[in-house]
Amino acid sequence: MLTVQAMKSVLTLLLSLFVVGHVNAGRHHPRRPVFSETFSCRTVEIDDTTNGTTTVEQVLLRDPTAQRSYMAANGTLVQGGLIETMRCDIKPMGFAIVAGGPDPANRSSWQCTNSSLSECSWSPFWTILPANATYSGKETIDGRLSDKWEYWLSGEKWAQWSTLGSTLGSTLGSTLGPTLGSFDVPVAFAKTYTPVPGYHRWHLIVREFLPTAPNATAFDVDPRVRCPPA
Repeated sequence: MLTVQAMKSVLTLLLSLFVVGHVNAGRHHPRRPVFSETFSCRTVEIDDTTNGTTTVEQVLLRDPTAQRSYMAANGTLVQGGLIETMRCDIKPMGFAIVAGGPDPANRSSWQCTNSSLSECSWSPFWTILPANATYSGKETIDGRLSDKWEYWLSGEKWAQWSTLGSTLGSTLGSTLGPTLGSFDVPVAFAKTYTPVPGYHRWHLIVREFLPTAPNATAFDVDPRVRCPPA
């Protein structure tokens, strides 16, 4: 038979386990997101230091397996319009085109460079959450309820929002259903604090993200852009 003191010790132990269990439950967070390196999307970058000024809008296409990428941007951050495409799926020699000009609507007036490529190198596109990233809970951004992560890097504070296990239907608001299966979606990225004078806080919204290889024709440069031979 337990003595009174022993019973008190057992009750104390059970109470402590109960409290620890609830504390740990409160700290539960989802797994870290993993974004496909093959994708298409649109982005909007907003300068938070200047009260929400849109600085650039982009279309991004990337297919490392097929060895091709494409980026088209409009805004003050690129001083007008800009297109960058890299094609190593063209044989026997690939190419990289960079074209741009101050008038996004008049692409025929842009300057263009065309360089030959014998190979294309591919670094990870998406920022991987560092070890010191902490889960900050659910937050709605750009009208989407997302998981928010925050971390520090080189004295600056960063944030990332994402959704896990999305499907084609829930991402695009269509009725096609989960034909792509389940995938993680990047929703937004931000620099929320910087101690450096003159540096800006900003956030980047990602829209229409699809983790599939775009058609090859989507990587073609607008025929209005006049580029010299590589």
